[in-house]
Amino acid sequence: MLFFVLLAVVIAGIVFGISRCIGSQNNSSNATGRSNQSQAMNDKSTNAEKANVLLTNTSMQRIPDDDGVFSFTLAQNANAPTLSSSHRAAIEEAYDSLTQFGASAGFLLIDLQTGAGIGCNIDEPIYAASAVKGLYACYLAEGQVDAGLVKWSDEFSEDIAFSFMDENGDYLNDAVTEHSLESLVEDSVVRSENDAYRILRMYFDGDEYLDWLDDAGVDGDDWRFTDWWTNYSAREAAALWLHTRDYVSSTSPSASKLKNWLSKTDVSMIRNVLKNASESGYTLINKAGWNADMEEVQFNALGDAGIISKDGKDYLIVVLSSYPGEDDTFFLVEDLIAALWNARTDLAN
Repeated sequence: MLFFVLLAVVIAGIVFGISRCIGSQNNSSNATGRSNQSQAMNDKSTNAEKANVLLTNTSMQRIPDDDGVFSFTLAQNANAPTLSSSHRAAIEEAYDSLTQFGASAGFLLIDLQTGAGIGCNIDEPIYAASAVKGLYACYLAEGQVDAGLVKWSDEFSEDIAFSFMDENGDYLNDAVTEHSLESLVEDSVVRSENDAYRILRMYFDGDEYLDWLDDAGVDGDDWRFTDWWTNYSAREAAALWLHTRDYVSSTSPSASKLKNWLSKTDVSMIRNVLKNASESGYTLINKAGWNADMEEVQFNALGDAGIISKDGKDYLIVVLSSYPGEDDTFFLVEDLIAALWNARTDLAN
Protein backbone atom coordinates (compact mmCIF):
# COMPACT_ATOMS: atom_id res chain seq x y z
CA MET A 1 0.00 0.00 0.00
CA LEU A 2 2.81 2.41 0.91
CA PHE A 3 4.52 1.72 -2.44
CA PHE A 4 1.40 2.71 -4.36
CA VAL A 5 0.92 5.87 -2.28
CA LEU A 6 4.53 6.90 -2.91
CA LEU A 7 4.20 6.10 -6.61
CA ALA A 8 0.96 8.09 -6.82
CA VAL A 9 2.35 11.25 -5.31
CA VAL A 10 5.46 11.09 -7.53
CA ILE A 11 3.19 10.89 -10.55
CA ALA A 12 1.14 13.74 -9.07
CA GLY A 13 4.17 15.98 -9.23
CA ILE A 14 4.32 15.35 -12.99
CA VAL A 15 0.68 15.62 -13.88
CA PHE A 16 -0.41 18.24 -11.40
CA GLY A 17 -0.77 20.80 -14.13
CA ILE A 18 -3.73 18.85 -15.44
CA SER A 19 -6.84 20.23 -13.86
CA ARG A 20 -10.33 18.90 -14.02
CA CYS A 21 -13.15 18.82 -11.59
CA ILE A 22 -16.08 16.52 -10.99
CA GLY A 23 -19.16 18.32 -12.15
CA SER A 24 -17.38 20.79 -14.40
CA GLN A 25 -20.04 20.00 -16.96
CA ASN A 26 -22.16 22.46 -15.01
CA ASN A 27 -19.88 25.43 -15.53
CA SER A 28 -22.06 28.52 -15.69
CA SER A 29 -19.20 31.02 -15.76
CA ASN A 30 -20.03 32.01 -19.34
CA ALA A 31 -23.16 33.87 -18.29
CA THR A 32 -23.25 37.46 -19.45
CA GLY A 33 -24.18 40.65 -17.66
CA ARG A 34 -21.73 40.37 -14.75
CA SER A 35 -21.00 43.48 -12.79
CA ASN A 36 -17.37 44.63 -12.99
CA GLN A 37 -16.83 45.52 -9.34
CA SER A 38 -13.30 46.56 -8.45
CA GLN A 39 -11.55 44.73 -5.65
CA ALA A 40 -10.18 48.07 -4.54
CA MET A 41 -13.70 49.09 -3.56
CA ASN A 42 -13.54 46.43 -0.84
CA ASP A 43 -10.19 47.59 0.55
CA LYS A 44 -11.48 48.43 4.01
CA SER A 45 -9.57 47.92 7.24
CA THR A 46 -10.62 45.02 9.43
CA ASN A 47 -8.40 46.15 12.32
CA ALA A 48 -9.45 49.66 13.29
CA GLU A 49 -7.79 49.24 16.69
CA LYS A 50 -4.38 49.05 15.01
CA ALA A 51 -4.35 51.72 12.34
CA ASN A 52 -0.94 50.81 10.91
CA VAL A 53 -2.17 47.33 9.97
CA LEU A 54 -4.27 47.10 6.82
CA LEU A 55 -5.82 43.66 6.49
CA THR A 56 -8.10 43.21 3.52
CA ASN A 57 -8.83 40.57 0.94
CA THR A 58 -6.79 42.54 -1.61
CA SER A 59 -3.88 43.16 0.76
CA MET A 60 -3.12 39.46 0.39
CA GLN A 61 -1.50 40.49 -2.89
CA ARG A 62 1.24 42.27 -0.95
CA ILE A 63 2.54 39.06 0.59
CA PRO A 64 5.78 38.00 -1.14
CA ASP A 65 6.38 34.48 -2.42
CA ASP A 66 10.00 33.83 -1.58
CA ASP A 67 11.69 30.47 -1.99
CA GLY A 68 11.33 28.28 1.05
CA VAL A 69 9.79 29.28 4.37
CA PHE A 70 9.58 33.05 4.82
CA SER A 71 8.12 35.60 7.23
CA PHE A 72 6.39 38.84 6.28
CA THR A 73 4.28 41.70 7.59
CA LEU A 74 1.31 43.56 6.18
CA ALA A 75 1.83 46.36 8.69
CA GLN A 76 3.02 49.65 7.28
CA ASN A 77 6.51 50.87 8.23
CA ALA A 78 7.33 47.63 9.99
CA ASN A 79 9.86 44.87 9.49
CA ALA A 80 9.01 41.23 8.92
CA PRO A 81 9.24 39.17 12.12
CA THR A 82 12.23 36.91 12.72
CA LEU A 83 11.50 33.22 13.17
CA SER A 84 13.41 31.48 15.90
CA SER A 85 15.77 28.79 14.67
CA SER A 86 13.78 26.08 16.44
CA HIS A 87 10.45 27.22 14.99
CA ARG A 88 11.90 27.51 11.48
CA ALA A 89 13.46 24.05 11.71
CA ALA A 90 10.18 22.49 12.88
CA ILE A 91 8.20 24.14 10.06
CA GLU A 92 10.74 23.11 7.42
CA GLU A 93 10.85 19.53 8.70
CA ALA A 94 7.05 19.21 8.60
CA TYR A 95 6.88 20.81 5.14
CA ASP A 96 9.58 18.49 3.81
CA SER A 97 7.72 15.45 5.16
CA LEU A 98 4.60 16.55 3.30
CA THR A 99 6.42 17.12 0.00
CA GLN A 100 9.33 14.66 0.00
CA PHE A 101 7.63 12.18 -2.35
CA GLY A 102 6.71 14.72 -5.01
CA ALA A 103 3.52 16.23 -3.59
CA SER A 104 3.04 20.00 -3.76
CA ALA A 105 2.19 22.06 -0.70
CA GLY A 106 1.69 25.67 0.29
CA PHE A 107 0.79 27.39 3.53
CA LEU A 108 0.11 30.69 5.27
CA LEU A 109 -0.26 31.67 8.91
CA ILE A 110 -1.23 35.30 9.60
CA ASP A 111 -1.66 37.03 12.95
CA LEU A 112 -4.62 39.22 12.04
CA GLN A 113 -3.82 41.71 14.79
CA THR A 114 -0.20 42.42 13.95
CA GLY A 115 -0.39 41.62 10.24
CA ALA A 116 2.68 39.41 10.54
CA GLY A 117 2.82 35.97 9.02
CA ILE A 118 4.68 32.93 7.78
CA GLY A 119 4.34 31.43 4.32
CA CYS A 120 5.75 29.06 1.74
CA ASN A 121 4.86 28.36 -1.91
CA ILE A 122 1.74 30.48 -1.63
CA ASP A 123 0.98 30.93 -5.34
CA GLU A 124 0.84 27.37 -6.66
CA PRO A 125 -2.76 26.26 -7.35
CA ILE A 126 -3.48 23.02 -5.50
CA TYR A 127 -6.62 20.88 -5.58
CA ALA A 128 -8.91 22.03 -2.78
CA ALA A 129 -11.33 19.09 -2.61
CA SER A 130 -13.94 19.64 0.11
CA ALA A 131 -12.17 22.64 1.62
CA VAL A 132 -14.00 24.83 -0.89
CA LYS A 133 -17.39 23.91 0.61
CA GLY A 134 -17.02 26.27 3.56
CA LEU A 135 -16.29 29.21 1.27
CA TYR A 136 -19.18 28.35 -1.04
CA ALA A 137 -21.43 28.29 2.02
CA CYS A 138 -20.33 31.85 2.80
CA TYR A 139 -21.38 32.88 -0.69
CA LEU A 140 -24.80 31.28 -0.21
CA ALA A 141 -25.32 32.95 3.17
CA GLU A 142 -24.12 36.39 2.10
CA GLY A 143 -24.74 36.49 -1.63
CA GLN A 144 -28.01 34.57 -1.79
CA VAL A 145 -29.93 34.51 1.51
CA ASP A 146 -28.90 37.88 2.92
CA ALA A 147 -29.27 39.39 -0.55
CA GLY A 148 -32.94 38.37 -0.51
CA LEU A 149 -32.67 36.00 -3.46
CA VAL A 150 -33.62 32.86 -1.53
CA LYS A 151 -34.72 31.73 1.95
CA TRP A 152 -33.14 29.09 4.14
CA SER A 153 -36.48 27.27 4.21
CA ASP A 154 -36.81 27.05 0.42
CA GLU A 155 -36.90 23.48 -0.91
CA PHE A 156 -34.75 22.15 -3.76
CA SER A 157 -34.99 18.89 -5.69
CA GLU A 158 -32.00 16.59 -5.92
CA ASP A 159 -33.08 15.54 -9.42
CA ILE A 160 -31.05 18.35 -10.97
CA ALA A 161 -27.81 16.71 -9.77
CA PHE A 162 -28.93 13.08 -10.05
CA SER A 163 -26.39 12.11 -12.71
CA PHE A 164 -23.49 13.37 -10.56
CA MET A 165 -24.51 11.85 -7.23
CA ASP A 166 -22.67 9.04 -5.43
CA GLU A 167 -24.07 5.65 -6.32
CA ASN A 168 -23.84 4.48 -2.73
CA GLY A 169 -24.44 7.86 -1.15
CA ASP A 170 -26.99 8.74 1.51
CA TYR A 171 -28.83 11.22 -0.67
CA LEU A 172 -29.34 8.89 -3.62
CA ASN A 173 -30.48 5.96 -1.52
CA ASP A 174 -32.96 7.52 0.88
CA ALA A 175 -36.59 8.28 0.20
CA VAL A 176 -36.12 12.06 0.38
CA THR A 177 -35.91 14.00 -2.89
CA GLU A 178 -36.58 17.56 -1.69
CA HIS A 179 -34.22 19.36 0.68
CA SER A 180 -34.26 22.76 2.33
CA LEU A 181 -31.41 25.12 1.54
CA GLU A 182 -30.53 25.10 5.24
CA SER A 183 -30.17 21.32 5.39
CA LEU A 184 -28.14 21.20 2.17
CA VAL A 185 -25.65 23.79 3.36
CA GLU A 186 -25.35 22.30 6.84
CA ASP A 187 -24.73 18.82 5.41
CA SER A 188 -22.21 20.20 2.95
CA VAL A 189 -20.23 22.06 5.61
CA VAL A 190 -20.56 19.95 8.76
CA ARG A 191 -20.61 16.43 7.29
CA SER A 192 -18.79 17.39 4.08
CA GLU A 193 -21.61 15.69 2.17
CA ASN A 194 -20.67 15.68 -1.52
CA ASP A 195 -24.17 15.23 -2.93
CA ALA A 196 -25.54 18.15 -0.91
CA TYR A 197 -22.75 20.28 -2.33
CA ARG A 198 -23.41 19.07 -5.88
CA ILE A 199 -27.07 20.04 -5.61
CA LEU A 200 -26.11 23.49 -4.37
CA ARG A 201 -23.66 24.06 -7.21
CA MET A 202 -26.23 23.02 -9.79
CA TYR A 203 -28.74 25.57 -8.48
CA PHE A 204 -26.63 28.53 -7.39
CA ASP A 205 -23.65 28.91 -9.70
CA GLY A 206 -23.98 32.02 -11.84
CA ASP A 207 -23.30 35.72 -11.99
CA GLU A 208 -23.99 36.27 -8.29
CA TYR A 209 -21.27 33.76 -7.38
CA LEU A 210 -18.75 35.32 -9.74
CA ASP A 211 -19.44 38.77 -8.31
CA TRP A 212 -19.11 37.40 -4.77
CA LEU A 213 -15.69 35.95 -5.65
CA ASP A 214 -14.59 39.36 -6.93
CA ASP A 215 -15.75 40.98 -3.71
CA ALA A 216 -13.95 38.31 -1.69
CA GLY A 217 -10.63 39.10 -3.32
CA VAL A 218 -10.14 36.56 -6.10
CA ASP A 219 -10.81 36.63 -9.84
CA GLY A 220 -14.37 35.50 -10.45
CA ASP A 221 -13.58 35.03 -14.13
CA ASP A 222 -10.92 32.42 -13.37
CA TRP A 223 -12.23 29.02 -14.45
CA ARG A 224 -10.63 27.36 -11.40
CA PHE A 225 -13.21 28.91 -9.10
CA THR A 226 -16.18 27.94 -11.22
CA ASP A 227 -15.24 24.25 -11.20
CA TRP A 228 -16.98 22.50 -8.36
CA TRP A 229 -13.84 21.38 -6.48
CA THR A 230 -11.47 24.11 -7.43
CA ASN A 231 -7.71 24.40 -7.54
CA TYR A 232 -6.54 27.46 -5.63
CA SER A 233 -3.40 28.82 -4.01
CA ALA A 234 -2.72 29.51 -0.35
CA ARG A 235 -2.79 33.23 -1.13
CA GLU A 236 -6.23 32.96 -2.74
CA ALA A 237 -7.55 30.75 0.05
CA ALA A 238 -6.34 33.29 2.60
CA ALA A 239 -8.21 36.12 0.85
CA LEU A 240 -11.41 34.06 0.82
CA TRP A 241 -11.07 33.10 4.48
CA LEU A 242 -10.39 36.69 5.50
CA HIS A 243 -13.63 37.66 3.77
CA THR A 244 -15.44 34.78 5.49
CA ARG A 245 -14.03 35.83 8.87
CA ASP A 246 -15.26 39.38 8.38
CA TYR A 247 -18.70 38.10 7.36
CA VAL A 248 -19.23 35.72 10.30
CA SER A 249 -18.04 38.46 12.67
CA SER A 250 -20.65 40.89 11.33
CA THR A 251 -24.28 41.49 12.24
CA SER A 252 -25.49 40.18 8.88
CA PRO A 253 -28.66 38.08 9.19
CA SER A 254 -27.06 34.70 8.38
CA ALA A 255 -23.62 35.31 9.90
CA SER A 256 -24.21 33.45 13.16
CA LYS A 257 -25.76 30.47 11.36
CA LEU A 258 -22.74 30.08 9.10
CA LYS A 259 -20.32 30.55 11.99
CA ASN A 260 -22.07 27.78 13.91
CA TRP A 261 -21.72 25.33 11.01
CA LEU A 262 -18.07 26.19 10.40
CA SER A 263 -17.31 25.75 14.10
CA LYS A 264 -18.51 22.13 14.24
CA THR A 265 -17.14 20.49 11.10
CA ASP A 266 -16.83 16.73 11.57
CA VAL A 267 -13.26 16.65 10.21
CA SER A 268 -10.76 19.25 11.36
CA MET A 269 -7.00 18.76 11.34
CA ILE A 270 -6.67 22.20 12.93
CA ARG A 271 -8.94 21.19 15.82
CA ASN A 272 -6.97 17.97 16.30
CA VAL A 273 -3.78 20.00 16.72
CA LEU A 274 -5.36 22.34 19.26
CA LYS A 275 -6.75 19.41 21.24
CA ASN A 276 -3.42 17.58 21.20
CA ALA A 277 -1.75 20.74 22.48
CA SER A 278 -4.35 20.92 25.29
CA GLU A 279 -5.36 24.40 24.14
CA SER A 280 -8.41 25.92 25.82
CA GLY A 281 -10.39 29.11 25.52
CA TYR A 282 -10.23 29.21 21.74
CA THR A 283 -12.83 29.25 18.99
CA LEU A 284 -12.32 27.81 15.53
CA ILE A 285 -14.06 27.99 12.19
CA ASN A 286 -12.64 25.80 9.45
CA LYS A 287 -13.24 23.49 6.53
CA ALA A 288 -10.82 20.70 5.64
CA GLY A 289 -10.39 18.98 2.29
CA TRP A 290 -9.04 15.51 1.56
CA ASN A 291 -9.10 13.00 -1.28
CA ALA A 292 -7.04 10.01 -2.39
CA ASP A 293 -7.23 8.89 -6.01
CA MET A 294 -4.69 6.35 -7.22
CA GLU A 295 -5.86 6.56 -10.85
CA GLU A 296 -6.33 10.30 -11.31
CA VAL A 297 -3.70 11.59 -8.96
CA GLN A 298 -4.28 15.24 -9.88
CA PHE A 299 -7.27 14.96 -7.55
CA ASN A 300 -5.23 14.03 -4.49
CA ALA A 301 -5.69 16.60 -1.75
CA LEU A 302 -4.91 16.98 1.94
CA GLY A 303 -5.35 20.27 3.75
CA ASP A 304 -7.26 22.48 6.12
CA ALA A 305 -7.99 26.18 6.46
CA GLY A 306 -9.77 28.48 8.86
CA ILE A 307 -9.61 31.05 11.64
CA ILE A 308 -8.39 30.35 15.18
CA SER A 309 -9.44 32.91 17.80
CA LYS A 310 -7.53 32.86 21.07
CA ASP A 311 -6.44 35.40 23.71
CA GLY A 312 -8.12 38.25 21.87
CA LYS A 313 -6.41 37.50 18.55
CA ASP A 314 -7.49 35.90 15.29
CA TYR A 315 -5.07 33.74 13.35
CA LEU A 316 -5.73 32.82 9.73
CA ILE A 317 -4.20 29.49 8.73
CA VAL A 318 -4.17 27.75 5.37
CA VAL A 319 -2.38 24.48 4.56
CA LEU A 320 -2.84 22.94 1.11
CA SER A 321 -1.17 19.88 -0.39
CA SER A 322 -1.54 17.36 -3.20
CA TYR A 323 -0.65 14.48 -0.88
CA PRO A 324 -3.23 11.64 -0.94
CA GLY A 325 -5.69 12.48 1.82
CA GLU A 326 -6.73 9.52 3.96
CA ASP A 327 -7.20 9.00 7.69
CA ASP A 328 -3.68 7.65 8.08
CA THR A 329 -2.07 10.64 6.31
CA PHE A 330 -3.83 13.44 8.21
CA PHE A 331 -0.88 13.57 10.63
CA LEU A 332 1.34 15.09 7.91
CA VAL A 333 -0.79 18.23 7.71
CA GLU A 334 -1.36 18.22 11.47
CA ASP A 335 2.41 18.24 12.07
CA LEU A 336 2.77 21.31 9.83
CA ILE A 337 -0.18 23.06 11.48
CA ALA A 338 1.31 22.34 14.91
CA ALA A 339 4.68 23.78 13.87
CA LEU A 340 3.03 26.93 12.53
CA TRP A 341 0.84 27.31 15.61
CA ASN A 342 3.85 27.03 17.90
CA ALA A 343 5.60 29.74 15.86
CA ARG A 344 2.79 32.25 16.37
CA THR A 345 4.73 33.75 19.28
CA ASP A 346 7.29 35.02 16.76
CA LEU A 347 4.53 37.09 15.11
CA ALA A 348 3.40 38.93 18.22
CA ASN A 349 5.54 42.05 17.94
